[in-house]
Amino acid sequence: MDKMKLAGVVILYNPTNEQIENIKQSLVFLDKIYIIDNSTQEHLIEQNDQILYYNQRENMGVAKALNIGCQLAIKDGFNWLLTMDQDSVFNKETIDKLCEYIEKNDMSKTYIVSPWLNTKLLEEKPKEEISHPSDVMTSGSIMNLKLYEKIGGFKEWLFIDGVDIAYCYDGNRLGYHIDRLNNVCIDHSLGDIKIHKILWKTFLCTNHNYIRKYYMQRNYRYLREMYKDDGYDFSNMPVAFKGIIFRIIFFEDDKLRKLKSVIRGKRDYIKGIKGKYPYHD
Repeated sequence: MDKMKLAGVVILYNPTNEQIENIKQSLVFLDKIYIIDNSTQEHLIEQNDQILYYNQRENMGVAKALNIGCQLAIKDGFNWLLTMDQDSVFNKETIDKLCEYIEKNDMSKTYIVSPWLNTKLLEEKPKEEISHPSDVMTSGSIMNLKLYEKIGGFKEWLFIDGVDIAYCYDGNRLGYHIDRLNNVCIDHSLGDIKIHKILWKTFLCTNHNYIRKYYMQRNYRYLREMYKDDGYDFSNMPVAFKGIIFRIIFFEDDKLRKLKSVIRGKRDYIKGIKGKYPYHD
């Protein structure tokens, strides 16, 4: 059997030189990498047969950048695509384990093969070796591009937050599933997570910036509405208004802008506003 060909896509946004160099190192386990740059200025990245650099000098959003990467990979004949953040760090052994699983199993109904992501979230790793969660983060996941085309791609109007969740829910609706290898682990940073305790109660704060607060409040409300009849508990889509306000006031910095953004996000959901952050602060 021929060795599985694997491409990768990474989305840049004002990266450091160190992050760009780390991305190039991923070619150890990739046949080609698509670098989609959402920065407003270009970065000096030498292109060759293994590296394609794409920049439109604007922030197109995560969803559109992912769609561009997927479509470029499909055009080049790839069936599998590793999705990465600009600060993702992988080792060859980890990727080899994911690829070996893909090669040895029936993937006709699997739209994503994912590792277990070690984050600071209060989430316990399942005991079983393979599980089928309702959604996973795109970072570190390997996408089945044949099913990507059937699912219809990522919803670009979400722009950033909720993009991976919506894609997974759309895949689930079509009867496809995620295979997560819980014994294959990757470290992943998710915002600047801090855990606070007051008496017997624990409060987890992601400390995302004020613009991300806007997208999270607005987009999660859209997704809860769109998939409300699909049986999800939506615990990974926090929109509890009072709870978020409480966390910002007592535990986070940049309080005024974050409070303003949360209020805008809820209001714009009610108004039906979608797409890129519409304000010029």
